[in-house]
Amino acid sequence: MNLKKLFSVFCLFSTSYCMTVGQSSVERSNELAANHKIQQAEEASSKTTLTPTSKENPQNQGFEPNLNKRRMEIKIFVFNPFQENTYLISTPNKECLVIDPGCLESEEKNELANYIIQNGLTLKRVINTHLHLDHAFGCNFLAQKFGIQAEASQKDEPLLDRIKDYSTAFGLLSNAVESAKLGGYLKEGDVIELGELKFEVLENPGHSLGGLIFLERSEGVAFVGDSIFKGSIGRTDLPGGNHKQLIENLRKNILTLPKETVLYPGHGPSTTVDWERCHNPYLE
Repeated sequence: MNLKKLFSVFCLFSTSYCMTVGQSSVERSNELAANHKIQQAEEASSKTTLTPTSKENPQNQGFEPNLNKRRMEIKIFVFNPFQENTYLISTPNKECLVIDPGCLESEEKNELANYIIQNGLTLKRVINTHLHLDHAFGCNFLAQKFGIQAEASQKDEPLLDRIKDYSTAFGLLSNAVESAKLGGYLKEGDVIELGELKFEVLENPGHSLGGLIFLERSEGVAFVGDSIFKGSIGRTDLPGGNHKQLIENLRKNILTLPKETVLYPGHGPSTTVDWERCHNPYLE
């Protein structure tokens, strides 16, 4: 794949956001991990009282994320030519889950598997915010390696069924592209438990028909897939996309959260609700 085509692939799933061409996935992983640690340290040292910032959603009233007592560790991997963020969440009792496994080549698959094994973790769940190919390359690998099938919205299942076709269409002729089957369906109101953590499933279509957000209220974090990025939003001109629907859902599901809530997107750096409310031109 030439540089021009690779650049266009990087820009595929965001309206205006793209990654830096020429930066390796390892370098990008290290950069994101460093930024994440800095952000955690700043949150932990903050003495600001966390209060709700919107009255639109009563469910969020009185929600004060506990940023001083983390019950989770977030490991960020950046995988495949799309430089997709794969998240591994682990708890003190050594349980873990993976969000959006994008590992494509054998080196990436080994990196993810070795991290789980070498840290003595037990993989409990694999969950997907959506099933565009760059977020689902590793679903079959984790099912084969650890016996844990991915779970996602049933509305996105056709995307997984055609992952090889879509990969070819984007010039990814790698033999590493594998089809996979879902182990279960996720929908609005579901709660994914990992140790003491409880991830609420919020349906957030617009970038894809079956877009989901995973919100851990007590930790003040949300894994938002490609629905929103720092200063941008996900593309809506792909099959199943709907710009108006995406904006409405972001206003309902994201802007109603406390301003300190950290958003972890499918590409690029993390951001916060407050930053997006103030700076994201799509949410003005």
